[in-house]
Amino acid sequence: MKREVYLIFLVISMAVTIKAQNIIPNGDFENWSILTYDQPTTYPVSSNIESLQKMKVPNVVKTSDAYHGQYAVKVSTFISASGDTVGGWFTNASETGNGDPTVWKGGMAYDQKPTGIRGCYKYNVATKDSALVGVVFKKGGKSFAHYFYPVGGVHDAYTPFSFTFNPPLTQAPDTMILVATSSNLLKNNGIPGSVAQFDSISLTGVAQPLALNGDFEWWVNMSTKPLLDNWNTNSEQMGVERTMDAYSGNYALELNTYQGQDENGTPYAQNGWVQIGEWNNGRTTFRHGFPVNIKQDAVVFYYKYFPATLTDSATFTIMLKKGDMMVGGNGVLLESSAIYKRVEVPVMTPGDSFVADSAYIMITSSHWDHRDLSYVGSVLKIDGMAFLSQLLGVSGTTIAPEVTISPNPVITSAKLSVSEPADVTGWMLTLCSMDGKVQKIIPVTSAITSFNRDGLSSGLYLWSVTKDKTVIQRGKIIVQ
Repeated sequence: MKREVYLIFLVISMAVTIKAQNIIPNGDFENWSILTYDQPTTYPVSSNIESLQKMKVPNVVKTSDAYHGQYAVKVSTFISASGDTVGGWFTNASETGNGDPTVWKGGMAYDQKPTGIRGCYKYNVATKDSALVGVVFKKGGKSFAHYFYPVGGVHDAYTPFSFTFNPPLTQAPDTMILVATSSNLLKNNGIPGSVAQFDSISLTGVAQPLALNGDFEWWVNMSTKPLLDNWNTNSEQMGVERTMDAYSGNYALELNTYQGQDENGTPYAQNGWVQIGEWNNGRTTFRHGFPVNIKQDAVVFYYKYFPATLTDSATFTIMLKKGDMMVGGNGVLLESSAIYKRVEVPVMTPGDSFVADSAYIMITSSHWDHRDLSYVGSVLKIDGMAFLSQLLGVSGTTIAPEVTISPNPVITSAKLSVSEPADVTGWMLTLCSMDGKVQKIIPVTSAITSFNRDGLSSGLYLWSVTKDKTVIQRGKIIVQ
């Protein structure tokens, strides 16, 4: 079974400029938001979840600036404070696991053969971007025809569009998916500031299905389930939950492996995941990470894991960049544990000239390669995530200071010494017998802390220096 620690060292270009600090945003998983928004009725999935996660505001909204009736839909491309671009889109599909609408699940039941699509729109970008209107026709769960049309240019007044399906439909579908966007998301993430308004969308050559809601007169007020602040996940929030089964504080993060469906309609195990930053170009690099100042450090966290099968493993990955260059990373596979288990993941750059200025973290409920349905039901709970340097109050450009006890053997007294300046507030020295029983606990009050052997019989002892249950260093001493 795979239980090894894996390292990732990649070099690739992608500029990131961020002020450095060594704090994992919301690493204790205490901060969650429940937000409300309006969604067009019969269009259950949109970019609103991602937009609310990153910017606390929706980017698919109801507007009274309508071509016909009371309302139209306004779709915008936003950019977050961290530099993430979120293109606006909405669809009547039920699950959108990737960026290809031809393999999305669900849609509305539909058995007619329309000849085209038409409607009205406004747009605000001259040439560099365009909105999209797309239709996918499916039968038996599989796409057999799809049409995507760009609508762009500067149009301050509602402008009609009309497109004829070419080639025409050769058979009647049983399902239709409609999607509209604020940017050309089939090509890129869009240009921040692009805004489209749509109204009076209809199919040509057929009677209009009521479920199309193409006049956007019907809206429903919705609330998100708790959204994890500072972290990103999939647009349907699948497999990501807030749990009160926490290691510390009120909440922890829970990730669940659930059943997804591939482009051929075949069910498979899909892991729940969260990330800070975004994968770019598949899994080769990242963008929009969070600021750090790391040469040597470690990530500490606590987890429980209940795999659906013992061959499964959850994953934790951290990757580091300096400017536009990948300079290091590390990761672990998390095995079964019924109680919260402490993990410490070292992370470093390859030399003194490389001090990472940004980092990316991703956590998954199952291993990426595990797609068999036997893995559905794996549950990861994770809490208390922080950099070791953050816990110890030291610089992330050097790992924790060295701690020594001398003399060794101890005859009457000894002193604990810290090799370099450090904030020792909250540090404790614990002496245990070889059977693990605590014999003495001594507060560490300065870089040199003296103690005597009172109450200790002759023998071999284990010692550890901790802060808030985090082990800084451990060793053995002999008492004569």
